[in-house]
Amino acid sequence: MTILFISGVNDLSTVPVLADPDGNLFPVLDGNCPILGRVPLRQEGAAYLTLFGKSVKQAQVNFAKKPSLVINQITNADTHSGALERCEELIRQADAPVLNRPDEVLQSTPDRVFEKLQGVPGLVVPRTIRCQPHSPADVFAQAEAAGIGFPFIVRAASAHAGDDAGRVLVRNPNQQDRLDVFPMDGRDFYVTEFVDYQESSGLYNKQKLLVIDGEPVLREFLFRDTWCVDRSSREFMLTRETGAEIEARAAWFETDVLPALADRVAEITRRLNLEFYTIGCNVRPDGTMIVFHAGPDPDVLELRNRHESQRMKMIHQKIQGMLARRSGEVVV
Repeated sequence: MTILFISGVNDLSTVPVLADPDGNLFPVLDGNCPILGRVPLRQEGAAYLTLFGKSVKQAQVNFAKKPSLVINQITNADTHSGALERCEELIRQADAPVLNRPDEVLQSTPDRVFEKLQGVPGLVVPRTIRCQPHSPADVFAQAEAAGIGFPFIVRAASAHAGDDAGRVLVRNPNQQDRLDVFPMDGRDFYVTEFVDYQESSGLYNKQKLLVIDGEPVLREFLFRDTWCVDRSSREFMLTRETGAEIEARAAWFETDVLPALADRVAEITRRLNLEFYTIGCNVRPDGTMIVFHAGPDPDVLELRNRHESQRMKMIHQKIQGMLARRSGEVVV
């Protein structure tokens, strides 16, 4: 039998192209987490399929034998809704077990995650709304109507939820002009209340947890001297600590902090009903967990520096174990 890996093209039907150091061009599917290609797997038992959005014709897929497992690698409900809907149709036809069901991924937008995670003890989830403004004044009015006070964060729905790049923090009513960077023509935006998470040291810490078949592992521990903590924070971190010290901090978090989060992660997993996803958070000194993002993540398997190699090897092994358990196949 075969494990089927499904990826999708965005709703604009565009595929970014990158160049390697030798000048060779290769396509990169945005909004997907390429488990097949990043995780060492036995290729003989793997099949791969790319789905287009509804605006593109695609030949029907016929299964001579149903797969032992289907893995939906599409992560972004805002930009890949057409491919996810087509994936739903394919899965009904395949009649096989699925990891990250597309209907659940479609419900993983920030506004829906905010609604789903209400009432979980020990969690703080910033209020988030989706809007289609035609002016900065529209944003302010809709934020006020939703009970979101200042400060708040605005970003385009087309940006990845776990990346702070492209976000604008509006601190007070006199900063409407800060939103002039956005083309407000009725496209979708998210407005999220800002929860201050600055530590007593003056730094801002963010942890990314990767949940693999219900088990949380630490993917990365980032910090910076500004609220906008994302992958670019590593440059700042290396001005304060060595790579070995950063990994030691991560190891401390895994042994001293992560076990106490198990019940909350289990409840988040139950409510999101996903098997492979990330939680971007800040764990306060009192144990409260501020959740900035929870859902599928396209970049979680990207190896960014050599200090992560052992951690990534561990993650690969856990993913291999998940695939073997779920499919009943030999995967490596």
